[in-house]
Order: sequence, then structure tokens, then C-alpha cells
Amino acid sequence: MNTITFIATANIVPNSGYSRAVMDLELIEFIRNSIRQNNGLKPEYALKVRQIPNNSFEIIDGHIRFEAAKQENI
Repeated sequence: MNTITFIATANIVPNSGYSRAVMDLELIEFIRNSIRQNNGLKPEYALKVRQIPNNSFEIIDGHIRFEAAKQENI
């Protein structure tokens, strides 16, 4: 079951198994511009996370979108 829930970025942590050592800065900037134009991430571009202990959530999919969102303070 897929649901959309708003989670504070402070409660989201990267997946320790994420394989990209370097993030694509041009892609991050592209996503940041999209966030500004749309006043946030569109639901179809939402992060996929799973709940882990300590009321935190680990990213499953969307590390670059998460980085862009953090830089936009959302």
C-alpha cells in the first residue's frame, strides 16, 4: 500500500547502502528549480522511505531529490 505522508527532513536519513559517492550537482540544481516553481516536490516525485528505530525514516529511493529538498529548506 502506497501512502503519502509528510515527514520532517530532520527525521530522514540516507540509506547507508547508497552507492553514489558523488551526487550530480546539475541534477540537484534542476530539481531545486522544479521545487521553487512547484512550491515543493510533486507527489509523483516523492521520496520512498522506510521507518527505522528512533522515529526516523531511511531513504529507499530519492537521495538526490532529498538533497535538493534540503537545500531548498523544505
